[in-house]
Amino acid sequence: MKSAMDVWKKASGQNIASNRKMRLCFGIIGYILVFCGISMQWWSAVRLYSVPLKYLCRGYSGLDEPMTRLEWKNGFDSLAELDSEASSMPLAELTKYIAQRTFGYVNGQGDNMANLLHASPSFWCKYLPECPVAPSTGELIDGYFYFHKDAVCGGGKVLVPGEKTNVGGWPGRSVSQVAHWNMGPRYLAGSWTDNRISCGDKRQVYEDFLQELAAFTGQLSDKQVKDAVSNFNIKCHNEKGPIRYAIGLGPTLSAFAFVFGVLSLICPGSAYISGTAKSFLVMGLAMTFIALWLVAWSVSNELGNYSFCRKRGYPLTANGTLFDSTPCIDHDSWGEDNYNPYAVWTAHIEGMYSSGCITVIVGLILCMVALWKQSESRVAQKFRIMVPDDEDGGL
Repeated sequence: MKSAMDVWKKASGQNIASNRKMRLCFGIIGYILVFCGISMQWWSAVRLYSVPLKYLCRGYSGLDEPMTRLEWKNGFDSLAELDSEASSMPLAELTKYIAQRTFGYVNGQGDNMANLLHASPSFWCKYLPECPVAPSTGELIDGYFYFHKDAVCGGGKVLVPGEKTNVGGWPGRSVSQVAHWNMGPRYLAGSWTDNRISCGDKRQVYEDFLQELAAFTGQLSDKQVKDAVSNFNIKCHNEKGPIRYAIGLGPTLSAFAFVFGVLSLICPGSAYISGTAKSFLVMGLAMTFIALWLVAWSVSNELGNYSFCRKRGYPLTANGTLFDSTPCIDHDSWGEDNYNPYAVWTAHIEGMYSSGCITVIVGLILCMVALWKQSESRVAQKFRIMVPDDEDGGL
């Protein structure tokens, strides 16, 4: 007759075999999902906060081209015609004057070179979306209420600059002649979302601007231009640092969990490797949840400035804008059914990152189950090799 110990050992052996199968099944599926999810996260995280400038320009003006050095030269030439003494102005005064007329800020808020990173697309893109319009509020001058004049355009160029415009509408500035998309307020000057644009693309535009500024004033050497561009590039990357850290830490921790988890499948008897894998699994899971919330929150806030207008027609929609002045995400300025390329890019990349997060979360949960089964097997194995205590006669 078999003893109770023999029966328990047989049962534990069956349990070890069952746990081994479950551990391998959950582990292999889980780590494949983690690997795929991490790949999706890294691919989209790099692009989510390094959007090519061409997508912003395409949405803003309907054309891809960023601002060119030739456009800046035309701008400084027109400034010289307007004010022959502009080139001899102190550099700080001159750059503030330029910022007031090109950054797109309203009511003079933030109109200095320190806010360059948050300038509107009118500074970064070659084409204006339409002929510049003067402020509609007017101004009280010598007891008379005076409305400023709009710019005059023709042949895809600004012919006569408007009064009090802030988008760089100098004579000769290129104006788009194709449909564009009305941009939400978060895309305009002072928006936090504008720091998602590639620092490399912004740096090139800034460098072209400074080179023409140096040629116009003669106050900047080549070395000073290079130093200023370098400082601008550092500042641009520093602004992106916190959010990049947050969305990059999750996949980094998950990658360590993946490595140690695979090692735990190869070396199931190592409690040290299993324990390390569990620690990284928990930390990776927590940071993935946080990163998912951050990205989903930021993008939903950004795209929340738009509305799906569909085929509602006039008067509910007109020229790509809903009747309540909300820009349409799916209608261009000519009222045709076209999606805003910048908003579509943002939604596509955010969807890829969110999908990667969800894939990683599911994979990490399966991996935790596999590690738990591995711990169960280790305990059962210890019980299986137990022998009766001989001190009391083997009873």
